[in-house]
Amino acid sequence: SNRSIINLVFRGCNLYGGFVFSTLLPMFDNNPNLKYMSVIKCMEKESVNMLAFVLTRFGTLKKFQYTDNGSGNMGEEKIIKALASHSNLKDIDLSSNEIGFKGMEALAALLENPNSILECISLEKSNLDDAKLCTLIDALSYGNENSSLKKVELGGNPEITSLAWKYLFSTIRYTKIETLTMWGNSLNDSASKLLSNKVKSSRLKSLNLNRCRSITENGWCALFGAAKSTDCTLEVLHLCNNGFDDNSIISLTSSLIVNSTL
Repeated sequence: SNRSIINLVFRGCNLYGGFVFSTLLPMFDNNPNLKYMSVIKCMEKESVNMLAFVLTRFGTLKKFQYTDNGSGNMGEEKIIKALASHSNLKDIDLSSNEIGFKGMEALAALLENPNSILECISLEKSNLDDAKLCTLIDALSYGNENSSLKKVELGGNPEITSLAWKYLFSTIRYTKIETLTMWGNSLNDSASKLLSNKVKSSRLKSLNLNRCRSITENGWCALFGAAKSTDCTLEVLHLCNNGFDDNSIISLTSSLIVNSTL
């Protein structure tokens, strides 16, 4: 078996019902150097159990990418639970999958583990709704102040309403999150105004609000006004394709003149 492989990528390939994974079992069992693993656009239902099984056979991963596999709630729970054995795991990318509620509960359990050192979770285009996001939020806040999570990517989940976004913003001060990606979502003015208050009392450094077209002039002006505060920690602000009016642009310009970190 090969003990030198550091990065293993399966992309757009036929896994033959998991036979490919079973063939590689000696490598998984005996390679202490495997740190990065990606499974992209190639999963079928029959392969899920074998992937989850091989993930329990070793514990060296730092990053795991499982994206665009269209598994439709059939496998994420097993796969996420299998990742619990990887004590050095810092980055999980589950984007472009239909993650079910049980999958989110498994991810929450992973985050609540006091030994977790996870720093980045990507759940973009993952069919999230309010209930699923709130499950994640509960795992990040109140009683889990030692969470190491710094980056959360939630773009492309338009089923999440402002109710859940406001819950996230109200608890973010209890986390270590520095980067929050929310492009293409259904945030409204009330959520934007609450976010505006929290950028002055959290560790947020980077926000991605591209294509958040439900936010109007009132919401944008509130956020840009908060950026003038000396307590604002923002360094990066993504704002593409929002159709700003003149007043919003004036407010943004005014903030950029005053703000010393953006």
